Amino acid sequence: MVRGVTDSVVYFLLVFDIKKNVLESHLQFEDVDEALESYAQAEQEHLGRGYEVVLVGAESLETVMVTHGAYFQRQVAAPRAGLSFSLS
Repeated sequence: MVRGVTDSVVYFLLVFDIKKNVLESHLQFEDVDEALESYAQAEQEHLGRGYEVVLVGAESLETVMVTHGAYFQRQVAAPRAGLSFSLS
């Protein structure tokens, strides 16, 4: 567990396609270690391909949309197989 992080923090992995100016995917994690592992994998997968890969800890998606709103200004691309996300 990361020091100073409370149980109410949720982790959001954002993958943003810079060329298309679209949020390609976003995943939600409750576990910090799982979030960090997925972040490292996404960074490696998208390295040098024109993507921003960001891991954000917040209380809710709504908070992330305020603090990182530029990623959400365009329509989210269709999720890839196996990815799911809920706003609830």
